[in-house]
Amino acid sequence: MAHPQPKTNGMSEETMLEIRKAFVAKRKAEHLVEDWMIDTFTVAGHPAECKEKIKALKKAGMDYPIAFQIPGVPIEETMEQVSTHLFSL
Repeated sequence: MAHPQPKTNGMSEETMLEIRKAFVAKRKAEHLVEDWMIDTFTVAGHPAECKEKIKALKKAGMDYPIAFQIPGVPIEETMEQVSTHLFSL
């Protein structure tokens, strides 16, 4: 059974299944990811853009944002960016 969040936000069952298959098989799936998905399900972009999106999410009721390592970016760099630009929110 698919998670309701992606479907409610416009992702087709077929796309969800293809992304899931790629994830389970540990295959890359970036060819399946569209810009609207990034905008809908993530906080990504320039630090100022990320700050504004996190502020809006907090206003909408989000309590705890979760940061995770971006594949191909050293964890130290990710944590430095998060602590420098987002911890003050």
